[in-house]
Amino acid sequence: MEYFKVRDTSYGKPIEKVEITRETDSSIFMIDCNGKERRAEKVSHYKRYYPTFEEGKNWLIGKAMGKLRLANDQVEFARKEIARYKALEKEL
Repeated sequence: MEYFKVRDTSYGKPIEKVEITRETDSSIFMIDCNGKERRAEKVSHYKRYYPTFEEGKNWLIGKAMGKLRLANDQVEFARKEIARYKALEKEL
């Protein structure tokens, strides 16, 4: 069975195909390089596992869009702050 490991990273591949041996609601199991079964959480802080490439890709796009919204909010706040400081000069 295959799953797709997805990482929000600036290095390496953001999506990699992995072979799993089994899964539960919250975990997947795969064979490591030593031939032992290893468990990984489907959702962790650094990576996620999805059953399809499209689900992983959509998660990455959504996460990037969230970063863009946050950056736009910060730019707008900075513009208002600059305007406020310029107004202080005029009052003196």
